Amino acid sequence: MACNKPNQIYLRKHSWSTRGKLRRRLIPLLKDMYGEGVLSQLSMLASQSHETCTWAKKAVLEPFWDSVTVGKLGSWFDTQPFRSQCKFFWSQALCSLLHSMGLPMVRDKAIMNFMGRIQDDSSQDCWIELRREFRTLMREGKLYVLRPDALPRSYGLEPAWIGATNGHPALLPGEYVRVGPWIVASCVDENGPE
Repeated sequence: MACNKPNQIYLRKHSWSTRGKLRRRLIPLLKDMYGEGVLSQLSMLASQSHETCTWAKKAVLEPFWDSVTVGKLGSWFDTQPFRSQCKFFWSQALCSLLHSMGLPMVRDKAIMNFMGRIQDDSSQDCWIELRREFRTLMREGKLYVLRPDALPRSYGLEPAWIGATNGHPALLPGEYVRVGPWIVASCVDENGPE
């Protein structure tokens, strides 16, 4: 039996599709276990889940997205207002930030390492490896995510700049170091980013 009408679902009687299995096996089982009202309850639960998602985006994630500054070489944001947020928050926030930059998402282990850094009051400025494909710098509570072409891995980072212990920057204000095509100097900009 074929159907030429648009938006009409065509299912064969003996479909092996997931939708077919749900209709033939799971829904009758749910009705048998929980009664005829189970489908309306599932529909209500789906609606509430959608409302919760909309609320979470507006109340929790939008303030983060609004705090992100995007530049030609990368993006940065202040971690301090969000330092007490849970792993789910950071997973969603970093995923959306990285995807907006065309970068891959980070693994749970890297997120946990990042959370430990921002929650530690004694944590110093350092490079944090969220992914090997791009570089991230934590400095004075701000996370700088550099685009891969801003500071390619192939250029490496000289030990004089990174330091020998835990990746903490050793470049003092006024000192210069060559990193690939860049000449990098460490300084404090009193005016902040332009």
